[in-house]
Amino acid sequence: MPLRPENSKLAIPLSDWASLTCALIWIYDEEVPSYGYHRSVIPDQESVAWLVRSGEAQVRTERKEWRIRPGEWFFLPEEKFWQDFAPETHILSIRFKASWITGVPLFHHREGLLLKAADYPQLEKTSLPLSRFYRRTFPEPGRHLRATMASPDQYLKLQYRVMVWLHAYAESLMAEGRVPSRISPMDPRVLTVARNLDNWPLHLPLDEEELAAQLNLSSRQLGRLFQNDFGKTPSRYFAERKIQNARSALEGHENSIKEIAYSLGFKSLSHFSTWFRKQSGISPREYRNDYDTYHKKR
Repeated sequence: MPLRPENSKLAIPLSDWASLTCALIWIYDEEVPSYGYHRSVIPDQESVAWLVRSGEAQVRTERKEWRIRPGEWFFLPEEKFWQDFAPETHILSIRFKASWITGVPLFHHREGLLLKAADYPQLEKTSLPLSRFYRRTFPEPGRHLRATMASPDQYLKLQYRVMVWLHAYAESLMAEGRVPSRISPMDPRVLTVARNLDNWPLHLPLDEEELAAQLNLSSRQLGRLFQNDFGKTPSRYFAERKIQNARSALEGHENSIKEIAYSLGFKSLSHFSTWFRKQSGISPREYRNDYDTYHKKR
């Protein structure tokens, strides 16, 4: 199918689209408790969309406030905020990731975005098969999807439904005048290194000299090139991948904290705890407890 004229200028090579990560983090469609709490947001990591079915939700940041009423979609802001729900509020909540390998999201909603559901019926229509499949296939409540085991068949069926919803999401935001971000032109050697870092075993120490040698570069040259395109060193990129994996593992209960530590290459629980606290500001146990508490209240 040929590109529509208004979208032709957004076209990029399919090889660049392969650098877009799309994943569902969770989805639920239920009544939420009426209580308020702060939410800290990790910039450029994940996005959250709500459809309020009944009741009312309130979100406020230091600069702005929203009241989301039945029949409205709200895409949460990319900054710290306070959220609160009126009694008997029922929402459809979708937490997802659609971002480039650099960490930049496909669409920004830095200051929040409110849409009328009636104007974009495909958002709800495509979310329903996704929600049904999620509940049927991953029935344990409060389960963080990334920490859940899945067969190839389950993964592919889930990803198909995620992509259908993301298509509706992209069309809705472009209809609102939002322009998707594009992967910045980068040195192909740097992109190769980033993909190698994504596949580097988390339990092994990172060897930047080996990565550089594969491209006939020195580790210093590689670091400079990587910093120019990603704004961080290869070591920092790998550390962020490792901490995200640690958080995902802690959000599930398949493994003990000690088992998670060893799976990530730490020789002792104390070493892992010190590293995790330095990266996240809290201990692994506190992180797991905080996550469990949030989902019980949810």
